[in-house]
Amino acid sequence: MEKLSLFILINFFTILFSFNQTFAQDKIKEEVLVFEKARVKATLTADTKKLEQMLAEEVVWIHSSGKRDSKTTYIQAIAEGKTRYKTMSVEQSEARIYGEIAITNGVLEFESIATDDTITKVRTLFTCVYHKRKGNWQVVSWQTTRL
Repeated sequence: MEKLSLFILINFFTILFSFNQTFAQDKIKEEVLVFEKARVKATLTADTKKLEQMLAEEVVWIHSSGKRDSKTTYIQAIAEGKTRYKTMSVEQSEARIYGEIAITNGVLEFESIATDDTITKVRTLFTCVYHKRKGNWQVVSWQTTRL
């Protein structure tokens, strides 16, 4: 009878521990997805101060056109109005967590505004890699592929 009680007790704590880990992972995933929405909003509204905080110094930003940007060139293009967006929305975004690293994948649809005010609608698949540093997430890699 003691072995059965011990077995039940061990199983109970194993299930409880697994539930706590799953809950913690889900909470972190939600945190990353909220951060992602805030980053999209900062990009859409050209909030370069916010983007300065959200992008890591070593970020590699690869556009669906194949153009590659650094943190400096990406933020500069937004600040100077060379890169402008009318709309931007993320669909089907999913997050995976690996300790202090998070990866999101999804669909990004946006309307970009050219210097002559022509609007182009683009639908892409994206992958974004985040690193949590000093309690804050930062984008370290972004890549999109046109659909």
